[in-house]
Amino acid sequence: MKKRLLLGLAVAFAAPGMASAQNPEQVRERIEGTRTTIEQMVRVRTTLSETRRDWEIYQETAQRRIDLFRSERDDLRLRLEETEARTTEAERRIAAIREDIDAVRAANRSIQEALPGLEARLREIAQYFPRPLRNRTERLIGQLGRSQQASDRMAVVVGLLNEADRFNSLFTVDVDERRLDDGEIVSVDVIYIGLAFAYYVDREGNVAGYGVPADGGWEWTEQTELVGPVRRAVEFYAGRVKPAQAVRLPVRITDVTIGD
Repeated sequence: MKKRLLLGLAVAFAAPGMASAQNPEQVRERIEGTRTTIEQMVRVRTTLSETRRDWEIYQETAQRRIDLFRSERDDLRLRLEETEARTTEAERRIAAIREDIDAVRAANRSIQEALPGLEARLREIAQYFPRPLRNRTERLIGQLGRSQQASDRMAVVVGLLNEADRFNSLFTVDVDERRLDDGEIVSVDVIYIGLAFAYYVDREGNVAGYGVPADGGWEWTEQTELVGPVRRAVEFYAGRVKPAQAVRLPVRITDVTIGD
């Protein structure tokens, strides 16, 4: 554009002879026209420069926005993938929990079906409990079959079985009373060997015997010759005899049939 501007000026002022051929008014008009053209060209050039600068600024701003939108898009995409992964994991966990619930429900149905038979059998077995075990389990026996919840009923059954198993695995000494053949009632120490057998002896050493499980309670048999051995066994269990001594005691095996 600078070259064209100089060319125009050269055309306007190159030949003096040409300027003299025209009157001054025409020369001024040509100069004014040239000045106006130059001013317009300068304004156009300035406008173009400003437009280009504005466009560059707009382009830079638009590029920043595009980069920001891309970053947000990538972040949203990552979050979406993480959410989908968590959703899939949650669905797997929910499916596993549902399987566990179904298994528990199936087990609960099996327990509910088996409970009446277990409770009935325990009531029969409880008739053979010796007095110490019966006193310990009386409350549980009274709760058999009373709850509507299978878990509560099963807890009672398990509690009774645990108490019976604990008693059956230990020696238990108890204080009880026995009625003699002449009607006299004496206080005796009783040593139970689990749920299978028991011996008793009075404190004075006059009465002794043994007992075995029987329907509705235990059956007791007096056997006076057992006074010495049973008394030594009771004294040793109480910690009053040291060192330990071996004693001979009779054992009778009783066959007890419960139910069918």
